[in-house]
Amino acid sequence: MMTKEERVEEFRSLNKRYSRVDGSMIEALIASDFFDAPASVKYHGNYAGGLYDHSRHVYRRLVGLSKLLPDGRIPEDSAFVCGMYHDLCKTFFYKPCKKNVKNPDTGLWEQIDSWEYDDLLPFGHGEKSLHLLSGVSLSTEEALAIRWHMGGFMVGSRGAQEVVDVWKKDYEKQIPPLILFTHLADGFATYIDENEKVEIPAESRVDGAEFCHTLREQLPPIPDGASSKEHYILLFQKYLWTRPGADKLLGYICGKLSDFFTAYASANNHGAYEGGLVDMAIKMFYNLVDLVDYTHWPVSLETIAAVSLLHGLGCIKTFKIETSKRKNQDGEWVDRIYVSKDEELPMGSMGVKSMYISQGFLRPTREEAIALRWIEGALNDGDTACSAAFERFPFAFLAHAAYLMAAYAFLL
Repeated sequence: MMTKEERVEEFRSLNKRYSRVDGSMIEALIASDFFDAPASVKYHGNYAGGLYDHSRHVYRRLVGLSKLLPDGRIPEDSAFVCGMYHDLCKTFFYKPCKKNVKNPDTGLWEQIDSWEYDDLLPFGHGEKSLHLLSGVSLSTEEALAIRWHMGGFMVGSRGAQEVVDVWKKDYEKQIPPLILFTHLADGFATYIDENEKVEIPAESRVDGAEFCHTLREQLPPIPDGASSKEHYILLFQKYLWTRPGADKLLGYICGKLSDFFTAYASANNHGAYEGGLVDMAIKMFYNLVDLVDYTHWPVSLETIAAVSLLHGLGCIKTFKIETSKRKNQDGEWVDRIYVSKDEELPMGSMGVKSMYISQGFLRPTREEAIALRWIEGALNDGDTACSAAFERFPFAFLAHAAYLMAAYAFLL
C-alpha cells in the first residue's frame, strides 16, 4: 500500500500529464483530506488513504474498459478527470472516531479506530463532486459521467430512470459511452480491486488486469448469414446441452408457449423492438466473455452461457403491442402504436423471473443463480441489496456490467 507521500507525488505527476486542473486546486486538494480520508465507512477502501486509492482505481479501470470500444477509446484525459475526481464529494465527509466492537476471540468489548459521517457540505453525491469541480472545464459527457457515476444506487427509482435515459441517449448518438463506463469502472474498483469479502486473484485486480483473449479464441464460428435465433441455439447447444434438463428448456424457449425469439427486451429502453430480447442475450454473452477475459475470472464458458443466454427468460410473455387513438398536429385522430407490459408471470424483477424459470428445467449453480437474480443491479426499483451480492459474488457484478454494456454501449 502506498504512503501518503507516494500518493501525493503520483497525483502531482498525473495532473502534469493531463493539465486539466490548475495548480491552486491541486494544492487545495493536497491540503484537504483527499489523501487521508477513506472511500467508505465500513465497505470498500475503509482506511486512511482509501479515497485516493479508490479514485486511482476508477481512473485506471476506465482506461482499461474503454479498450472494448470498437473504434477508438475514451480519451485518457477524460478517463483521468472522471475517475480521479468523481468522488470529490467524499472530501470533508468523514471524521475519525472510536467504535466499540466485541472481540470474537475473547468476547470482550474493545475500542477500535473507525470513521463516521460528518458532511461539511451536504450537497448530494455526484452533484457535490461537480460543484467542487466548478472551476474545471468539463465536456457535457464528463460532467454527466461524474453526476451519474452511482448509476441506480443512492438515487431511488426515479433517479434510476433518469440515468437510464442518459445512457440511452448516448447509445442512440453512438458516442463513446463515457457516462456508463465511469459507472462500471466505479463498480470494478469497488467489487474487485478493493473487495475484502472474497479472495480476489492478483491478476484480476487493476494493477494486474490486462486484456487477454483466452476465451474468445475458444468460441465457435458462427455461419455467415445466421439469424439471431440460429446464433442463439448454436451457443445454447454448444455450452449448455450436456446439462440435465437443457433439452426441455430449449424446447420451451422455442415452443408455442414462449415468444422469446420475437419478444421485446423492454418496453421503451434497450432492445425495444421485435427480436430485441434474443439480440440482448447474444450481445451479453460476448460482453461477458470479454469481461471475464479482462479480469481473468475463474469461470467457464458454460457458466457465462448459463447467465447470459438465460437472463432474458423473465421477459417471455411480458410485453404486448397496443394501439390507441391520438390527435396529430393537424387535429386528426390517428393510431398510436406502443408497447406495454402484460405479464403472464408477474413475479417482480426480470432477474427473479429468469432464475425461477431456469431452475424449473435445469439447476443453475449458486454463482449463476446469484448473477441471474441481480442481473439488473439497482435499476429495477432502486434496490441496493444487490451490492451485498456483488461483494460476495463478484462474477454477479461482471454479469450485471455485461448486461448494461449490451443494453447501452454499441459493442460487438
